[in-house]
Amino acid sequence: MILTRFLTSFALTVVALPLLHAQAPTVETNPRYARGATMAFARIQSSKAATGTSISERGICWSEHPQPTIEDNTTTTALPAHKTELQAGIYWLKDLTPATKYYMRAYAKASNGSVGYGEEIKFYTLPMGTITLQMRSGGDEATYNRIKQASEKAVEYWNNLTEIKGFSASVGYDAGVKTADCSYGGWIRVGGNTSYQRTGTILHEMLHGIGVIPWNDTEWSRHTLRSSVNNDGYGSGLWLGERVTELIRFLANNNTATLNGDYQHLWPFGINGADEDNGSESLYIANGLVCQALGEDGLQHTKSLFAEPYYAFNQEDDTKYYLKNESSECGLYTSYLGINESGTLKNIVTSAQDATKNDSLAWYISFTPDNQYYQFRNVATGRYLTYNLLFRTTDAAEPGSAEDFHVMKGRVDICTGNNAKRGYWLISPNSTWTPKTLTATNTGSVSGTKFDITNGAKAQRWLILKADELSNLETTAIEELKQQIYANLQKVRTFLDVPHQELKEDADANFIKTIQTIDSIITNSTNVTELSSLTEDIRQATYQFLCNVTPTDAKHPFDLTFMMTNPGFDANDGWSVEPTINNSCAEFFQKTFDINQTLRKMPAGNYSVNVQGFCRPGAPATAYNDFIAGTNNSSVVIYAGTKFQKLAHIASEAQDKRIAAGDIQVSSKFIPNDMASSSAYFAKGYYSNSIITSVAQNGNDLKIGLRTTNMPSNYWCCFDNFTISFYGNMDAETITTDIAPQAVTASKTFNVYTLDGRQILRNAHELNSLPRGLYIVNGHKVVVNK
Repeated sequence: MILTRFLTSFALTVVALPLLHAQAPTVETNPRYARGATMAFARIQSSKAATGTSISERGICWSEHPQPTIEDNTTTTALPAHKTELQAGIYWLKDLTPATKYYMRAYAKASNGSVGYGEEIKFYTLPMGTITLQMRSGGDEATYNRIKQASEKAVEYWNNLTEIKGFSASVGYDAGVKTADCSYGGWIRVGGNTSYQRTGTILHEMLHGIGVIPWNDTEWSRHTLRSSVNNDGYGSGLWLGERVTELIRFLANNNTATLNGDYQHLWPFGINGADEDNGSESLYIANGLVCQALGEDGLQHTKSLFAEPYYAFNQEDDTKYYLKNESSECGLYTSYLGINESGTLKNIVTSAQDATKNDSLAWYISFTPDNQYYQFRNVATGRYLTYNLLFRTTDAAEPGSAEDFHVMKGRVDICTGNNAKRGYWLISPNSTWTPKTLTATNTGSVSGTKFDITNGAKAQRWLILKADELSNLETTAIEELKQQIYANLQKVRTFLDVPHQELKEDADANFIKTIQTIDSIITNSTNVTELSSLTEDIRQATYQFLCNVTPTDAKHPFDLTFMMTNPGFDANDGWSVEPTINNSCAEFFQKTFDINQTLRKMPAGNYSVNVQGFCRPGAPATAYNDFIAGTNNSSVVIYAGTKFQKLAHIASEAQDKRIAAGDIQVSSKFIPNDMASSSAYFAKGYYSNSIITSVAQNGNDLKIGLRTTNMPSNYWCCFDNFTISFYGNMDAETITTDIAPQAVTASKTFNVYTLDGRQILRNAHELNSLPRGLYIVNGHKVVVNK
């Protein structure tokens, strides 16, 4: 027996010797892939044979151990292409074990027998879906059997491709239904048209059942993960979730492919009608993969469960990781999440170099394939992160359900270039749509707040970094921090060019001296803590300067917009409530609101606050016709301090020609009808609203914003670009002269309104009868000086 084994081994070695000198093919694995519970899919990025050889076989090999070879498992089976939406070249791994860690890589075998391998991908299959099927009686036997077979096949696809649980499809024949329909929750009715009694139809209807539907307030009908809003206020257009986008680009082998949709359909792979159902297995598989990815992005598949957990962060069990909050106000530049001496979770201020020496700031991260949740264990203490009314740590010997966390990847980069990173939500899973997520505060503590899926929820997301990534990120962060500080410094430096008068001797000289000191620190410092303090130093220097000067030209005030957070609504940071943000503007639809922010410790004097925005009080035609008839039902006001006035009516700047594709025509005019067209109007300077207010004493706060207590059906408010200017002791009447008068054509009649929307002249020809003041004429501000 021993001799036979030796001879066999010797023979294999002799046969293999020539291959040691044969040059293997060069192979690259496509980094994108897809996986379900029992199957996975991969592409070969490239493969090239060595000179004098040819490639005889290409495929994917896989195993449950690293560095799989063709001696493990291989597949050369490819999914058939489906239109341009699923390009050829996707290799199909079958019969995988659910909830299991696998390794796969591309390979190519040359004609000389040598084998080349591409990069390895580690992935986890999903737990098996537990979707159940209930068939309701109805129709003749043939009809019943067709619908039953189609439904069983649809459920089988999804159970093998998704991890959905708590969902039951109830399917039955209904002669009164023309094609088929489904409610959120899975009640499916199939009509008598046999072309709809097929698997594709059931898959399409089940998409409605798991949230691709407008009237149950899932992320499909909300606005954060959709690129636009339809006339009924439902989310529409592109799906903005990254998991779906990556999947669609993998399937199409196209770096720009996207998932689109209306209020209750999606494409590609939505199977939106019998004409789209060609019985293709590729189509059915892609449909199931899209369904899973929607849940991973945040779509609520069932009424009682949050989004689907998944392997979001590629961890290794024995590696130390460091958690840094994504918000610059909560530690991005300064702090790491750790445990202090009393065992409390804290964001601890330290440098990257010192962090790697302090194991109380380091975490081991494990992953449980059976439930797709992560666990975080502090390296120094062995204590697990846990949630029980509060986020804290526990000395549990083994993690339990309270130590399980749903990790969801963010959608925006932190830092740029090679050091760009994504943050992650660390969510304590429960049976609601608003679970608690680990959140940083600007005081160094942490809290549990309701999950917020918006990009602006930076305090809820955490960068997860290896030790060797800390210094690079800190270097990049320092440079970006310097750029931010220097940009603010440049803004206040321009104050010296504003025509002004000193109210206190040496106000200018002291301001210049402070600017020079801060400029020197920006240039020379590499200390994050020192640099972080400069923002407040600039703020304090600006305050002191403005307390002791006043502008002398109403057309050139001090621009204090930089003191606001997100005045241009590129995110939700800084505002009291969160509007829908798209196309760099914000909106509320059929929803009362008070969106504001407070500027702390302001100099005494007069201010003008400006915002571009409008209110559409009702459906487009109704709102327009009311306004033309002299009724302004705009319900939104802009306010600053104690002053307020109506926001512009959408009809006040109606145009003779179309401005953007999303415009809608009412009568002979055009007005915006979605966020993209609103943004186009704002870019051209339309819908500007100004209000003059004051701060009584140095050091008082100034609260500014928009609010309404009345936003019934079809009421819509869209806005952008807050600005604030400081006029010092200049009086309000003088300030209004910086708004240029608009010419009024005497040959035409017009209506005249006060700034708060009251009509004071109807079908007027001239303004001579009006007292001195500021008015709205033809949608423009007009100053009457006499």
